[in-house]
Amino acid sequence: MKTSAYLTIITLLTMSVGSAHCESALSALGYGLPTVGTNASANGMGMISLAIPDTLGLSYTCPAAWSGGETTRFGFSGAFTSVSLEDMSGSDANDQAVLNGVAFVVPIGKGRFLGMAISPYTRMDYKWTVNDSVDWAATTVLQQGTGGLSQGLVGISMPVINSMRLGLAVRPLFGKVDRHWRENYSGVDANSSGISLSDRFHGAGWGLSWQWQNPGFWGIGLSILGPASIGVERQTVVLAEGLAVYDEKDDLDEKYELPWDVTIGASQWLGRHIAAFEIQYQAWDNVKKPENLADRFTDAFRASLGWQWSPEYRPFDSFWKSLTYRSGIYIQDNYTLGIDGHQARRIAWTCGLSLPYFGERSRIDLALEIGWMGDKERDGIAERTIGFSVGFNHSEEWFIGRKERK
Repeated sequence: MKTSAYLTIITLLTMSVGSAHCESALSALGYGLPTVGTNASANGMGMISLAIPDTLGLSYTCPAAWSGGETTRFGFSGAFTSVSLEDMSGSDANDQAVLNGVAFVVPIGKGRFLGMAISPYTRMDYKWTVNDSVDWAATTVLQQGTGGLSQGLVGISMPVINSMRLGLAVRPLFGKVDRHWRENYSGVDANSSGISLSDRFHGAGWGLSWQWQNPGFWGIGLSILGPASIGVERQTVVLAEGLAVYDEKDDLDEKYELPWDVTIGASQWLGRHIAAFEIQYQAWDNVKKPENLADRFTDAFRASLGWQWSPEYRPFDSFWKSLTYRSGIYIQDNYTLGIDGHQARRIAWTCGLSLPYFGERSRIDLALEIGWMGDKERDGIAERTIGFSVGFNHSEEWFIGRKERK
């Protein structure tokens, strides 16, 4: 049953699509498309965050970056994305608003912080309508998938030596993916057939992060997310002649797996400017693949270059000198292979800025991304993306005594 459902998806990717509505048609295989952004400020700098000093912005995946004054902080970000789809028969577009992540951190001693965060690990969202015909009736095939895999983070950030921090975390993993396929015969609804697969994921992993900053000169960062075994509860519904003839829910005998994820970054100060790069590696080729996805996972890389400028701000300067400006570019592989073994790749340009408020103890981050993914000839589908994200990072002195506040 599982294999036939995925073969249906693969077959539809090669067919002439009558109409399409999608965030990403390329998310149909695997667990969905991987996400990168650790917060809105990183989104504006080519997805770079590890080696950039940031005492306000909260990372959703790297506890070592939780530093700064002993205040309670809360941060979240969301995005609005518009995707234009180019396939072999035309194009379509979809607009969608999503939550990128949320984090909450409290001080637990000098230089130490305890916090938690939630962010997406993958996203899936596609819908196709394929019009076909048989000798006796016209048919419409509907194929769609929604959902994704999310990761939580419960971690601690602590100083090791001067200018060096260590982060340790537990990663709860959870989520749900729904896939539906249905064939309808024009005017003969009783003869419709289809299948629905609803997967619920549950598991846990660990994370280790490290950051070394020499303010005014350079910074280095490292993040390691360990492999994780994911249990899957699947509900399968089979429709025949307009009626549900099979409906069963149980745990899959074979667990899914997530790979090693290693990210390294470095930054260099150039006066009021910072230049940085970051490289991410995900070892998908080494995980034990589900039977129905054999030979479709492959190692994936991301390479990012970014720049940040913080003008020297003084009282009575113009508003624009109080902002921090960012720009960047990144290239990211998809971890699944297409029909002919081609690995799709996303290339994107980003820019952003930060606006401080609340006495410069909090800020708003804005970011814009313009990206390209897939190849119409090799993947059957190409995507053009424009995304806008906004993030808030707020700081409060909730756990500091009155004497210390004075």
